[in-house]
Amino acid sequence: MSTAGQKGSPRSTVSTSMAGQSHAPKVRVLVVDDQTLFREGVVELLKAENAISVVGQAEDGLEALRKVAALLPDVVLMDVLMPRLGGIDATARIVARHPSVRVLMVTSVHDDETLLEAMRAGALGYLLKASGRESLVEAIMRAAHRRPVLSRDDQRVVVTSALGRAGHEKPPAGLTDRQFQILRLMSRGLGLREIGRQLGLAEKTVRNQASLMYARLDVHDRAQAILFAMRKGFAA
Repeated sequence: MSTAGQKGSPRSTVSTSMAGQSHAPKVRVLVVDDQTLFREGVVELLKAENAISVVGQAEDGLEALRKVAALLPDVVLMDVLMPRLGGIDATARIVARHPSVRVLMVTSVHDDETLLEAMRAGALGYLLKASGRESLVEAIMRAAHRRPVLSRDDQRVVVTSALGRAGHEKPPAGLTDRQFQILRLMSRGLGLREIGRQLGLAEKTVRNQASLMYARLDVHDRAQAILFAMRKGFAA
């Protein structure tokens, strides 16, 4: 892993703060990659993290399926391109068979179509192999708490695809028309102030409506709301 962080990902001290919480259960991680040096390097890196426990390794998707069934890790770091069974197909099977297991895709090259396929398969996020230690640990901890791991640029790719595919015009159950407008504008990358300007609302009003929207969708933040929109295929 290099020292460069993932594009668009915030820097975090999560590994340091989590390390101090010795009473908290460790996040159990399975590392899946057909490149032995990279896989073992990630394992060694994670061994230094007090909040994480590496429970196993796998060198392809088929082995990953067996290891997940036997170990039931909290988070799987899944390579995209592997022999016998690739990471995206393996992810779809894992998510279907073991809903409690969260999968993070790991790849050496950023590709919009691969990102979209991974998210449709049920992955919680997409991480570059060039990401640094802090970005990797941050991603694992977010995934362990069911929070999507997507840079702002990746969020826009996901939402743009969803808007292009979808044909729904009515808000999802529970959302008002105004909240649905905020969701769609938020998905396009607009901040609360810009959304207020678009809708003629005070920023505080937009913030309050966004909070209500999160609660009604049963999500915690902007990234989860955008992921919800992508998976439901909402149109602008």
